[in-house]
Amino acid sequence: MNSIRYFRVGHRRNLLFFILFLCCGIFGCMDSDEYKPDDPPFVDPPNPPIILLPEPDAELRSKEYRWVQCDWTHVEGAQSYEMQIDTTSDLGYSWAFAASPGVTIRLDFYPPVTTYYFRVRAYSSAWTWYTAWSETRRFYLLPVSGDTTFRHY
Repeated sequence: MNSIRYFRVGHRRNLLFFILFLCCGIFGCMDSDEYKPDDPPFVDPPNPPIILLPEPDAELRSKEYRWVQCDWTHVEGAQSYEMQIDTTSDLGYSWAFAASPGVTIRLDFYPPVTTYYFRVRAYSSAWTWYTAWSETRRFYLLPVSGDTTFRHY
């Protein structure tokens, strides 16, 4: 009796392995070491944006508020941009923008009549990281000729 029972259990086990083997052949199962996803989950970021404004060493003058127009080239696939603007070339302060290129910034928290530095980079969740930073652009914010301070109306 035990030998008959063992035969039936062994036969079922063999049948199960045969069905599993057949299904793998039909559905194209492959060895786990051979599996490669169709698309990589992340791609390397493209080249950084190119700054269009302010122009290199531009002297920006304003008699009212300290507005600066910043613009750069669009990076294909970018979801947002991060820009840095500061009075030192190490650029310690950043603004994150979920916008397209071209923003106007009011620089009230910085001293008037000084040198500024600006750069930008792009971000996408499909990339491994941000793009590299753009070149650093230097510009000057000056009061209107003859004035020593900015006037706020």
